[in-house]
Amino acid sequence: MHVKQSYLYTVVRDDQEFPLTFKKICFPKIGETVTANLLFEKNKKILLKICNDKEESALLKSQKMIKFAKDNNMIERIDDAHIPAWFIQMKSIQYWQSQLRGNRQKNAKTAQNSTKKGLHRNHQDFSIL
Repeated sequence: MHVKQSYLYTVVRDDQEFPLTFKKICFPKIGETVTANLLFEKNKKILLKICNDKEESALLKSQKMIKFAKDNNMIERIDDAHIPAWFIQMKSIQYWQSQLRGNRQKNAKTAQNSTKKGLHRNHQDFSIL
């Protein structure tokens, strides 16, 4: 069992203490990459033991550990779909982004695949001189 979409992160800090429920789980060291699926696979025996052999619950625990690390600035997202903050702050990009509309769907939750985000991702590769 795997998470449908698992973002790729790199560990930048390891000085934060994890909650008691995550103490036995081995988290990667600084500079190593991590995803919810990789964390689950590395700690499968421990997670299944904690979750009474329920794979869905064990995978959810690994996702919660990634969320805790992300919320405490222990990891940074490094996958291709991520748009870096410095890129969004460029004046030309800010103007260009303001000209695009978001998702056309009225009651959409978060527009993960909106036209605006897609064009923004594709424009990242274009060098502005």
